[in-house]
Amino acid sequence: MMDERTGDDVPAEANTPPVFWWYNQMDFRERWNNPDWSDRSMARTFDEYMNAAIEAGWWDGLDHPRKDAEPQVYIECGGNTFRRTRGGKKSMAGLWSRLRAVIAIDFKFNATVQNADYFLPAAQHYEKVAFSIPGPFVANLTLADKIVEPAGEARSEWDIFLAILGAVAERAKERGLEAFTAPDGSITRYDRLVAGYTMGGYYKDEETVADEQIRDSALAGTLPEGATLAKLRETGFMRFTSMGDEPHMLGQATELKPDNVITPFTSTSSLANRSYLLPSCPVLYRPRVVPRGRRAATDLQAQSNHGR
Repeated sequence: MMDERTGDDVPAEANTPPVFWWYNQMDFRERWNNPDWSDRSMARTFDEYMNAAIEAGWWDGLDHPRKDAEPQVYIECGGNTFRRTRGGKKSMAGLWSRLRAVIAIDFKFNATVQNADYFLPAAQHYEKVAFSIPGPFVANLTLADKIVEPAGEARSEWDIFLAILGAVAERAKERGLEAFTAPDGSITRYDRLVAGYTMGGYYKDEETVADEQIRDSALAGTLPEGATLAKLRETGFMRFTSMGDEPHMLGQATELKPDNVITPFTSTSSLANRSYLLPSCPVLYRPRVVPRGRRAATDLQAQSNHGR
């Protein structure tokens, strides 16, 4: 079912824009409200701009996790938040001390992995079917195809989350648990987790997943009509046909032209000329907050940043 707040069939409650994560669960509220670190020409404090945007309904359903939410489990998949978050260890200290568990999925032993409770090794580039950094910075979808098997115990992110869901379902059965309530209020059965993740077994492997991603992109109008994984393998890359409708793509305020480079802020359309109090930004990872009282492993989501 389409969620009008997000423009797709993923409910707003399943998305976490990083700004609210940093603002409410870390110490960025204090930093962003420091006038010495802000643009002196701003007529209001950061809090006032933030509150105005929320009250205007621009972030309806997306303004979470809120300050009163109690995080329990943090799953990092490709973001390396300890390295990339401004302030690093200092900004993460308060959050880390409140978490019951931190799970890091990566192909290298980075700073976040070193501060995690569990490290799940991910397949490296060319050990899985992947795409090379699609986004507002390049005009082509480039294939980074699998040529060797993953080293050691490493798996693709798809297989890692499939295994996690299978283990959760098995543990729930052992404990006599039947279902849990998702953030949007829907009821999810533990014994349907794997079936839901694979669409009843349709997504049986990473080849099927990659092919469906390409076909869906063609249906959405961002890739040429009839695009498939097989056709992408013939050429190695495909030119995008439009910028799409994701917030960080709309934020580029430009239109994709078949014979030119991508130049932000050049569109004259009414959509691109809208003014927003808060700019959109790419979501490189989507940490999830599990309200205290729920089982930590039942609320999982991550957007992989490994080889895309």
